[in-house]
Amino acid sequence: MDAGSAGLRIASGLVAPLVKRLFQRDDPGPALVDKPIRIAALPHAFRDSGQPHPRGLRHLTGLERLSLGREVKLDSLEDLPTGAALTSLSLPALPPRLTDIGVWPTLTHLGINPDSRPLSPSEWRAIAALPALTSITPSPHTLGDMLSTGLRLPGVGQRDLRGEPSERILRLLVSALPSLREVILDSAPEGIGPLSQLPRPERLHVY
Repeated sequence: MDAGSAGLRIASGLVAPLVKRLFQRDDPGPALVDKPIRIAALPHAFRDSGQPHPRGLRHLTGLERLSLGREVKLDSLEDLPTGAALTSLSLPALPPRLTDIGVWPTLTHLGINPDSRPLSPSEWRAIAALPALTSITPSPHTLGDMLSTGLRLPGVGQRDLRGEPSERILRLLVSALPSLREVILDSAPEGIGPLSQLPRPERLHVY
Protein backbone atom coordinates (compact mmCIF):
# COMPACT_ATOMS: atom_id res chain seq x y z
CA MET A 1 0.00 0.00 0.00
CA ASP A 2 1.49 3.32 -0.98
CA ALA A 3 1.72 6.22 1.46
CA GLY A 4 -1.05 8.20 -0.30
CA SER A 5 -3.62 5.41 0.09
CA ALA A 6 -2.71 4.88 3.72
CA GLY A 7 -3.07 8.59 4.48
CA LEU A 8 -6.48 8.70 2.76
CA ARG A 9 -7.76 5.76 4.81
CA ILE A 10 -6.56 7.34 8.07
CA ALA A 11 -8.20 10.67 7.22
CA SER A 12 -11.42 8.90 6.29
CA GLY A 13 -11.39 7.05 9.60
CA LEU A 14 -11.09 10.36 11.50
CA VAL A 15 -13.73 12.26 9.56
CA ALA A 16 -16.45 9.56 9.52
CA PRO A 17 -17.23 9.73 13.31
CA LEU A 18 -17.41 13.53 13.15
CA VAL A 19 -19.91 13.40 10.28
CA LYS A 20 -21.94 10.78 12.14
CA ARG A 21 -22.10 12.95 15.26
CA LEU A 22 -23.14 15.96 13.18
CA PHE A 23 -26.29 14.20 12.01
CA GLN A 24 -27.02 12.31 15.22
CA ARG A 25 -30.40 12.98 16.87
CA ASP A 26 -30.20 14.74 20.22
CA ASP A 27 -31.15 12.82 23.32
CA PRO A 28 -34.61 13.61 24.71
CA GLY A 29 -34.61 16.71 26.89
CA PRO A 30 -36.13 16.98 30.38
CA ALA A 31 -39.60 15.65 30.81
CA LEU A 32 -40.82 19.24 31.22
CA VAL A 33 -40.77 19.75 27.44
CA ASP A 34 -42.78 16.59 26.86
CA LYS A 35 -45.57 17.42 29.30
CA PRO A 36 -48.03 20.35 29.28
CA ILE A 37 -47.54 22.97 31.99
CA ARG A 38 -50.78 23.79 33.79
CA ILE A 39 -50.62 27.59 33.78
CA ALA A 40 -53.70 27.83 36.01
CA ALA A 41 -51.72 26.15 38.78
CA LEU A 42 -48.92 28.73 38.87
CA PRO A 43 -48.71 30.31 42.33
CA HIS A 44 -47.79 33.86 41.28
CA ALA A 45 -48.46 36.14 38.31
CA PHE A 46 -47.15 39.65 37.70
CA ARG A 47 -48.18 42.01 34.95
CA ASP A 48 -46.74 45.52 34.62
CA SER A 49 -46.61 46.40 30.92
CA GLY A 50 -47.61 45.21 27.49
CA GLN A 51 -51.28 44.39 26.84
CA PRO A 52 -53.17 46.87 29.05
CA HIS A 53 -56.36 44.78 29.14
CA PRO A 54 -55.21 41.19 29.74
CA ARG A 55 -57.69 38.46 28.88
CA GLY A 56 -58.08 35.12 30.55
CA LEU A 57 -56.84 36.06 34.03
CA ARG A 58 -60.07 34.72 35.51
CA HIS A 59 -59.10 31.22 34.41
CA LEU A 60 -55.91 31.15 36.53
CA THR A 61 -57.68 29.58 39.48
CA GLY A 62 -54.49 28.15 40.98
CA LEU A 63 -52.99 31.59 41.72
CA GLU A 64 -52.07 32.57 45.25
CA ARG A 65 -50.50 36.01 44.53
CA LEU A 66 -51.45 38.44 41.77
CA SER A 67 -49.66 41.74 41.06
CA LEU A 68 -51.08 44.12 38.44
CA GLY A 69 -49.16 47.18 37.18
CA ARG A 70 -50.63 50.66 37.14
CA GLU A 71 -51.62 50.59 33.43
CA VAL A 72 -53.65 47.37 33.54
CA LYS A 73 -57.32 47.95 32.74
CA LEU A 74 -60.07 45.83 34.29
CA ASP A 75 -63.81 46.07 33.69
CA SER A 76 -64.72 44.40 36.98
CA LEU A 77 -63.38 42.01 39.57
CA GLU A 78 -64.90 39.28 37.39
CA ASP A 79 -61.86 39.77 35.09
CA LEU A 80 -59.73 38.29 37.89
CA PRO A 81 -59.67 34.69 39.14
CA THR A 82 -62.51 34.93 41.64
CA GLY A 83 -62.27 31.18 42.13
CA ALA A 84 -58.65 31.37 43.30
CA ALA A 85 -57.60 31.37 46.96
CA LEU A 86 -55.62 34.60 46.60
CA THR A 87 -53.51 35.64 49.58
CA SER A 88 -51.97 38.74 47.96
CA LEU A 89 -53.47 41.15 45.43
CA SER A 90 -51.85 44.35 44.11
CA LEU A 91 -54.21 46.55 42.12
CA PRO A 92 -53.68 48.88 39.12
CA ALA A 93 -54.12 52.65 39.25
CA LEU A 94 -57.71 52.40 38.01
CA PRO A 95 -59.09 49.38 39.85
CA PRO A 96 -62.63 48.18 39.24
CA ARG A 97 -65.17 48.65 42.02
CA LEU A 98 -64.00 46.74 45.08
CA THR A 99 -67.32 46.24 46.85
CA ASP A 100 -67.15 42.52 46.01
CA ILE A 101 -63.54 42.03 47.12
CA GLY A 102 -64.90 39.65 49.75
CA VAL A 103 -64.80 36.91 47.09
CA TRP A 104 -61.22 36.43 48.36
CA PRO A 105 -61.63 35.86 52.10
CA THR A 106 -58.11 34.42 52.06
CA LEU A 107 -56.48 37.80 51.25
CA THR A 108 -53.79 38.70 53.77
CA HIS A 109 -52.18 41.51 51.71
CA LEU A 110 -53.85 44.19 49.59
CA GLY A 111 -51.73 46.59 47.55
CA ILE A 112 -53.41 49.81 46.40
CA ASN A 113 -51.50 51.62 43.65
CA PRO A 114 -49.99 54.99 44.69
CA ASP A 115 -51.84 56.61 41.77
CA SER A 116 -55.15 54.92 42.53
CA ARG A 117 -58.46 56.68 42.12
CA PRO A 118 -60.25 57.53 45.39
CA LEU A 119 -62.05 54.56 46.92
CA SER A 120 -65.62 55.00 48.10
CA PRO A 121 -66.75 54.37 51.69
CA SER A 122 -68.57 51.21 50.54
CA GLU A 123 -65.34 49.92 49.00
CA TRP A 124 -63.41 50.61 52.20
CA ARG A 125 -66.11 48.82 54.21
CA ALA A 126 -65.69 45.77 51.96
CA ILE A 127 -61.92 45.90 52.50
CA ALA A 128 -62.34 46.29 56.26
CA ALA A 129 -64.55 43.17 56.26
CA LEU A 130 -61.80 40.92 54.84
CA PRO A 131 -61.29 38.43 57.67
CA ALA A 132 -57.65 37.48 57.01
CA LEU A 133 -56.24 40.91 56.03
CA THR A 134 -53.02 41.72 57.93
CA SER A 135 -51.11 43.94 55.47
CA ILE A 136 -52.20 46.87 53.31
CA THR A 137 -50.29 49.26 51.03
CA PRO A 138 -52.19 52.47 50.24
CA SER A 139 -50.87 55.92 49.40
CA PRO A 140 -51.47 58.83 51.82
CA HIS A 141 -54.43 60.16 49.81
CA THR A 142 -56.20 56.80 49.57
CA LEU A 143 -55.44 56.25 53.25
CA GLY A 144 -57.04 59.63 53.93
CA ASP A 145 -60.17 58.41 52.12
CA MET A 146 -60.32 55.40 54.41
CA LEU A 147 -59.67 57.34 57.59
CA SER A 148 -62.41 59.83 56.70
CA THR A 149 -64.94 56.98 56.88
CA GLY A 150 -64.06 56.32 60.52
CA LEU A 151 -63.39 52.65 59.78
CA ARG A 152 -60.92 50.63 61.81
CA LEU A 153 -58.82 47.71 60.56
CA PRO A 154 -57.84 46.04 63.83
CA GLY A 155 -56.37 42.97 62.12
CA VAL A 156 -53.80 44.87 60.02
CA GLY A 157 -50.35 44.56 61.57
CA GLN A 158 -48.20 45.79 58.67
CA ARG A 159 -48.51 48.98 56.66
CA ASP A 160 -46.37 49.95 53.68
CA LEU A 161 -47.19 53.64 53.17
CA ARG A 162 -46.12 55.17 49.85
CA GLY A 163 -45.42 58.89 49.66
CA GLU A 164 -44.84 61.31 52.54
CA PRO A 165 -47.62 61.17 55.13
CA SER A 166 -48.46 64.23 57.22
CA GLU A 167 -48.57 64.16 61.02
CA ARG A 168 -52.36 64.28 60.78
CA ILE A 169 -52.41 61.17 58.60
CA LEU A 170 -50.10 59.38 61.03
CA ARG A 171 -52.35 60.29 63.97
CA LEU A 172 -55.40 58.95 62.15
CA LEU A 173 -53.42 55.90 61.11
CA VAL A 174 -52.67 55.03 64.73
CA SER A 175 -56.34 55.26 65.67
CA ALA A 176 -57.60 53.29 62.65
CA LEU A 177 -54.97 50.53 62.76
CA PRO A 178 -54.35 49.90 66.46
CA SER A 179 -52.64 46.55 65.86
CA LEU A 180 -49.82 48.01 63.75
CA ARG A 181 -46.49 46.43 64.59
CA GLU A 182 -44.54 47.22 61.42
CA VAL A 183 -44.65 50.47 59.44
CA ILE A 184 -42.81 51.01 56.15
CA LEU A 185 -42.40 54.59 54.88
CA ASP A 186 -40.77 55.32 51.54
CA SER A 187 -39.92 58.86 52.67
CA ALA A 188 -39.32 60.45 56.06
CA PRO A 189 -42.14 62.72 57.27
CA GLU A 190 -41.27 65.84 59.24
CA GLY A 191 -43.01 64.60 62.36
CA ILE A 192 -43.09 60.90 63.19
CA GLY A 193 -44.16 61.36 66.81
CA PRO A 194 -47.74 60.04 66.39
CA LEU A 195 -46.33 56.54 65.85
CA SER A 196 -45.24 56.57 69.50
CA GLN A 197 -48.93 56.05 70.37
CA LEU A 198 -48.95 52.57 68.85
CA PRO A 199 -49.40 50.04 71.66
CA ARG A 200 -47.07 47.39 70.22
CA PRO A 201 -44.65 48.86 67.65
CA GLU A 202 -41.90 46.45 66.63
CA ARG A 203 -40.36 47.56 63.33
CA LEU A 204 -40.13 50.88 61.50
CA HIS A 205 -38.55 51.16 58.03
CA VAL A 206 -37.91 54.62 56.53
CA TYR A 207 -36.37 54.84 53.06
